[in-house]
Order: sequence, then C-alpha cells, then structure tokens
Amino acid sequence: MSIAHESSSSADIDESLAAVLATLTGYVILVAGLFVALTVAGFDLTGLAVILGGLSVGVAFGLQDVIANFFSGFILLFERSVGHGDVIGMDDELGVVQDVGIRATVLRTIKDVELIVPNSQFLTDVVTNYSRGENRAIRLEIQVFTYHNRDPLQVREAMMAGADRVCLLYT
Repeated sequence: MSIAHESSSSADIDESLAAVLATLTGYVILVAGLFVALTVAGFDLTGLAVILGGLSVGVAFGLQDVIANFFSGFILLFERSVGHGDVIGMDDELGVVQDVGIRATVLRTIKDVELIVPNSQFLTDVVTNYSRGENRAIRLEIQVFTYHNRDPLQVREAMMAGADRVCLLYT
C-alpha cells in the first residue's frame, strides 16, 4: 500500500519563517519595553542586573528542560529539518507534523492521535523524515489477518477503502 503525500510548498516555509520572526520580534519588543519602562520610572538597572543575574542561575537549573526545548524549537524552525506537513517516524510512531512550535511539535499519527513531542527530542533522537528526498510516496507495511475462506478481492477492496480513509486524513 502506498500513501501519497505532497511536500509543503514554499508558501508554507515562508509562513513558518514569518511566524518565527514575528515571535522573535514580539519578545525583543517586550524586553526592550520593560527596560525602557523601568528606566523612565527611575529604577536603577545596575542593581536590577545583579539581582536578575543571581535569579537567572537558579531559574536556569529549575527550567533546564524547558530552556533546552525552547532553544531546540528555534533550531528546528531556522534549520527546517522538520516542517509542517512532513511525514516523520520517531520511536514506534509515524505521523504528519501539524505544527512546529517554540517548545514542542505536534504530530498527528496514523491512528488519528495528536502527539506533543518536546523539540529537544528532534535534536537528540533518531527521526526519519519520509517527506524529504526524491521519493515522496510513503509506504507502510501492514499485517492483515483474515479467514481463509474469504474472497481475496473483497479483502483487497476493504483494505483499499481503509487506506483511502487514512489518506484523506493527511491530504
């Protein structure tokens, strides 16, 4: 059985890059606005810098996994090794990438279940991307059991109807 899958277009890539730039711009504006507001309010930022420096060490240890996923998300978004619409395999799961976020990536599996995968796993684990390369057709091996007295043509028709329903989920 072969599941055909179209690759994401350049418009999808441009949209994801625009989303990354919008997110980064939002963070920069927020931090810059906070510093300007504190300066205008008359706060001495040198004392604040010392306090924030000490707090950042403790927070960094406590949020080590979150920070790793955050930076992994930026790496994935800029590197584009996994993108929206890609068919990927991780561990024993096969799915279509629905969204690549800053902290996690959402996969829709062949069982029609959403998996939320931390982005750091894409950098540390083995990920098979079936959508990249020249051959875009995805092939799955599925074991089918039926009674020996069933008509093979009816069994084949039932399997093809099921495959068509699965293909509709991902097109």
